[in-house]
Amino acid sequence: MRPTAPTLALLCTLAPLAAACGDGASTVRAADVDGLAQPLIRDGWSTAMVIGLAAPGRTEFYRYGAVTPGGAAPDERTVFEIGSVTKTFTALALADLVARGEATLDEPVQALLGTSTTVPSRSDKAITLLHLATHTSGLPRLPENFAPAEPADPYADYHAADLEAFLAGYALPVDPGARYEYSNLGSGLLGQALAARSGLAFPELLRLRVSAPLGLADTAVDLSGEQASRLVAGHDGDLAEAPAWHFDALAGAGALRSTAADMLRYATAHVSGEASPLAEALAQVQAPRFTVDAATQIGLGWHIADGRYRWHNGGTGGFETFVGFDPASRTAVVVLSDTAASFQPVTQVGLALLTGLAGQGLGKVVLPPLAAVGDADLQRCAGTYRFTDPSSGESVDILVERGPKGLLVSVPGLASRVGLYPSDARTYFVRAGDLPAALQFQVQADGTVPSVVLELSGEAPVTALRVG
Repeated sequence: MRPTAPTLALLCTLAPLAAACGDGASTVRAADVDGLAQPLIRDGWSTAMVIGLAAPGRTEFYRYGAVTPGGAAPDERTVFEIGSVTKTFTALALADLVARGEATLDEPVQALLGTSTTVPSRSDKAITLLHLATHTSGLPRLPENFAPAEPADPYADYHAADLEAFLAGYALPVDPGARYEYSNLGSGLLGQALAARSGLAFPELLRLRVSAPLGLADTAVDLSGEQASRLVAGHDGDLAEAPAWHFDALAGAGALRSTAADMLRYATAHVSGEASPLAEALAQVQAPRFTVDAATQIGLGWHIADGRYRWHNGGTGGFETFVGFDPASRTAVVVLSDTAASFQPVTQVGLALLTGLAGQGLGKVVLPPLAAVGDADLQRCAGTYRFTDPSSGESVDILVERGPKGLLVSVPGLASRVGLYPSDARTYFVRAGDLPAALQFQVQADGTVPSVVLELSGEAPVTALRVG
């Protein structure tokens, strides 16, 4: 649940490719799963990964990598952080309260929080529980007073008082219900509101209302000692070990930990057709509630592609997760990885398998190729480059250095450096961080490099001139 939206554009790219193959029986074989997953381990996009597939009469788990260097492979009981997949649990808790008559979807959030919290409104339109569960509240992705003391564990010190202070002073830019904007803040606020209405702390609310009824014994915000012993270490995109994440006021957005076994049980509960104490709530979260674009709708928490695939991904500082299911074919896919990487490789694998398992053709995973580059090519790119920040107008220097495994890039004055991985002698991509990013070094005929073009997904390229 890195602070980014799910890759809706990616989904819109992959789903039509799969749909073009036509309906039919699932043809996903073990070799297909291996073909999608093994390159992620081989090329350093993940160090440990578990994939679960479910279809009528079929439940399988595939295990890749190792939980420690040279150690055993993870299995379906290995515990991972699941990040933003937590949002679907928060939405299911909402649906359960609605099914029990304890809340309504069109109920203003203000009514659940009381007078201690002031929830903004606009044009006499209040933010409702439905708005929060569908990312249509008008609230931003993150609150403006979100300033982590420890960026490696960013949500740990954002408390209820901080949330109340932000809400009291925030003016909505659009009416609630007018547009979709993915919001970690909104999901966190939904968790706060549901906890207040139920009289339970948020972790206990999820345990009693979702995990326990569905038999998810290893899905929790707070792990037991035995469960903690099965929690794999997370890694950033450069495969450095990443600290665990902790949540306070925004727990509803991403605080859960779980296993592949629990996540597959959770996904199949939505499509199994079996009697369940949450049957009504499970049906309600899947119903389309808002149209995001031509290919995507959203239910309560779940994104819906091509009118059929329900899915959500999640990412923390050291993990990436995908959970998806197709009610039409009663199939489900989960992918849990101990590595957070740009280009969302786990999400791509999950989407590819989801369409394949549903009988619509195995999707594709598109990641930048990794090339071998000589020392001279690496050395000529090293230097300091300056560009103008388009948002602030300020000059920013970036430092490119020769590292032990290639190139490293950093902003002088900041402690962190991230790796640059070559697709060829001039093109390098960043694997750490939230968004796909690449650097195109402008190599001249004489071998000099006067500039580099920075390419960040969804933004216009920026040219940085060499200054040292």
